[in-house]
Amino acid sequence: MTNKIFKIFSYFLIISFFGCQDYLDIVPDDIATSEKSFKMRVNAEKNLFTCFSYLPRVGDVGSDIAMMGGDELWHFQPIHELNSNSFQVGLGNQNTINPYCDYWKGDRGGQPLWQGIRYCNIFLNNIHLTVDLDDSERARWKAEVKFLKAYYHFYLLRMYGPIPFVDENIPIDAGVEEVKNTRQPVDVVVSKIVALLDECVTDLPEDFMNPVDELGRPTQAVAKALKAKVLVTAASPLFNGNEDYNTWKNSKDEVLINPSFDNQKWELAATACKEAIDAAHAAKNELYYFKEADLYDIGDTINTRMNIRQSICDPWNRELIWGLSIAPVNHMQKLAMTRVDPTILGNANIFGSVAPTLNIANKFYTNHGVPIDEDNNWDYKNRFELSESQDQKKEIIPGSVVANYNQFREPRFYASMGIDRGYWFGQGHFSDDPAEEDFMYGLHSKFKEHSGKMGISRFSETGIHLKKLAHFKNVANKNGLSVTQYPFPLIRLADIYLLYAEALNESAGPSAEVFNYIDLVRKRAGLEGVEDAWSKYSKFPSKPASKDGLREIIQQERSIELAFEGQRYWDLRRWKLLLKDLNTPIKGWNLYGKTPEDFYRVIDLHESQSSLKHYFAPIEDSEVLRDSEVGQTFGW
Repeated sequence: MTNKIFKIFSYFLIISFFGCQDYLDIVPDDIATSEKSFKMRVNAEKNLFTCFSYLPRVGDVGSDIAMMGGDELWHFQPIHELNSNSFQVGLGNQNTINPYCDYWKGDRGGQPLWQGIRYCNIFLNNIHLTVDLDDSERARWKAEVKFLKAYYHFYLLRMYGPIPFVDENIPIDAGVEEVKNTRQPVDVVVSKIVALLDECVTDLPEDFMNPVDELGRPTQAVAKALKAKVLVTAASPLFNGNEDYNTWKNSKDEVLINPSFDNQKWELAATACKEAIDAAHAAKNELYYFKEADLYDIGDTINTRMNIRQSICDPWNRELIWGLSIAPVNHMQKLAMTRVDPTILGNANIFGSVAPTLNIANKFYTNHGVPIDEDNNWDYKNRFELSESQDQKKEIIPGSVVANYNQFREPRFYASMGIDRGYWFGQGHFSDDPAEEDFMYGLHSKFKEHSGKMGISRFSETGIHLKKLAHFKNVANKNGLSVTQYPFPLIRLADIYLLYAEALNESAGPSAEVFNYIDLVRKRAGLEGVEDAWSKYSKFPSKPASKDGLREIIQQERSIELAFEGQRYWDLRRWKLLLKDLNTPIKGWNLYGKTPEDFYRVIDLHESQSSLKHYFAPIEDSEVLRDSEVGQTFGW
């Protein structure tokens, strides 16, 4: 199966099947033709493509709720050029009449995942009928569809909390009571998702047999990594010992979210994470390090930046465990790219309008690898005061007057975000030597400057630019923009390392093993290990020694390392930190400022009002009326 064929069938099937079915599609309309549609391999393969075609468009700033539904990225209003359902969630406009990013019914940017699950069940019930399919390929296809069925249920579980688990499609001759569906307790749903993943893993390949054609399909490492994420989610405070939802019950009077904490869930999660790491290592996955430093003749500073940027943007690199959605990423790169070349200001393909917030910028460490409010050598109190840029090792244009806030921050700060008077390596300028003609560009982000607000559109609302998701080899001229394609990362190795560290700490407290996996990620980012950094530079040197202290460190490490990758949205929910973090105003610099004094003023852009109901998404009211057994999501 080639990527070209896969894309053709996916596109055809999306057009053919989406938008016309009810959310659980409880009476299949093709039972009579199942035998015919599965008899020959070519038709069975089309049905396989149907199951894959429901995969959510991860990384799509328009439809992926995790991209702009939180506090990481912002956009100016009106948002016509963004056309983003996920940003409507971030603005607080989610509703029950016509929900944004509706993955229950499949509307406003969402995929109809229940319909996808239905087709997975049809496939699993009929693939045995295919006569010209060898046993090994049949087993692999079944395993892939079981994986998809598990993933679709997990996606719905994270979004809507307790859900029905559809083991089998409802028979066409089912009675009224059989047709009704009800939410099942989270623990039950999780156990069924895990069982599916355990069933499928042995029949998936250890690695890609034909990488050019098969990247994006699940392997053993992908299935084990997904299992790890499922079990970590199940062990986290949202679903493990959460008493806030004691009154949320199904028609059987079962409490849907277990109010009793169970430490064994963290132990199981830790075991699953380690198995996922071992499988990834067996498949030769490893943390990404930039391999082209000699080609561009760059020093350690820029090389470390590229370790971070290219762990995302280098297509199908060995850190990537599972990646998808190349087309949405191309659009996202245009929204992330900013005007770095003052000679091509008229290029309408460069938007620079998807902007990191100061809320997420606050999470990034100082250059000592500790939080900005903990570093005993960093002036947190005067962080918004101005000063001339110091020896920043090619991070900030020398002699620039900037906020102290932007000085002496960790490499991931400069690699992930473009800041006023900071450097942007790429777009045809690949030298870090000021004497060279292709010396990297500097950003000028104040009002009417070439990287700042110049008109009514295509500008950063926060005064900060999204560097991490823009490939450094993208090339712009006066008339166009050529982007280097890459798949958006659903799961990469650093993510699993940090999940393992979290699960170990939660199950048994700090240990050498916990620090080892955090420090592997920090080392790639040019930072000292946790224990050394905190003992030398933190006002709270004993913080890593306690489970609570190390929990805070791991959570902040994930927010930094995985920033802008759609992970924080789900992390804040499973950690039960949504109300703490998202009830803080969204902040940015004053983009109308023409001087440093005016520009570096913190502006409130939006006042969030999250409540307990926002941990889960609502179901459209009409669907609730149609199937009262499922009921509306808690609080909506």
